[in-house]
Amino acid sequence: MNKRTLLACAGVVAGVLAAACALVGSGAPPTAAAAWPATKVALATAEQVPLARQTFASGELEAVNQVQVAAEMAGRITRIAFESGQVVTAGQLLVQLNDAPEQAQRVQLRARLRNAEVVLQRSRKLRAVNAVSQELLDNAATAVDVASGELQHVEALIAQKAIRAPFAGKLGIRRVHQGQYLGAGEAIVSLADISQLHVNFALGEQAAPDVHVGQVLALTVDAARGQD
Repeated sequence: MNKRTLLACAGVVAGVLAAACALVGSGAPPTAAAAWPATKVALATAEQVPLARQTFASGELEAVNQVQVAAEMAGRITRIAFESGQVVTAGQLLVQLNDAPEQAQRVQLRARLRNAEVVLQRSRKLRAVNAVSQELLDNAATAVDVASGELQHVEALIAQKAIRAPFAGKLGIRRVHQGQYLGAGEAIVSLADISQLHVNFALGEQAAPDVHVGQVLALTVDAARGQD
């Protein structure tokens, strides 16, 4: 290396040292430190809490006990005693079919039964004094049994023509009209016992590990959204 090169290198080093001394003497912070401000840190105590897993599903409510109320025998409707959506009690009359012929027959059979019972009582008294034969007494007793059986049959027909709610609940939409001829087995209205309901819904296989017997479910109905 020649003398000229050595003098140039010495000049560069002297310049760098002079600049560094001037910077330190002025008290100015390094440029890199000014570019990175201090980071604020918030401290909190860690707390252990249970993690709730939630599974959502859509479904529908179904009454445990629900039926289609239907006529047991054919007849013309003379009275409709309910409205659609009405809440009814067990045994409440819903529809009355024409039972005028059966009512007239019941009156006749009641009179016939009363007469047969009078004849039987008289025959027993006469038989006690041997005034009539045992056969006559037996015939009188048979007449009472026959009249009583026929009366019970007619009363059963009358009861079938008075269609009543089999249990308490809420009715659906009425399907019949006044004066309509109703066939045997024809549906009149649906009836559901709303005091006990089932929730029918389906979950995917991935939710099976999270479901167990006795688990409490939160149910929200669209008509009352926000109320569990």
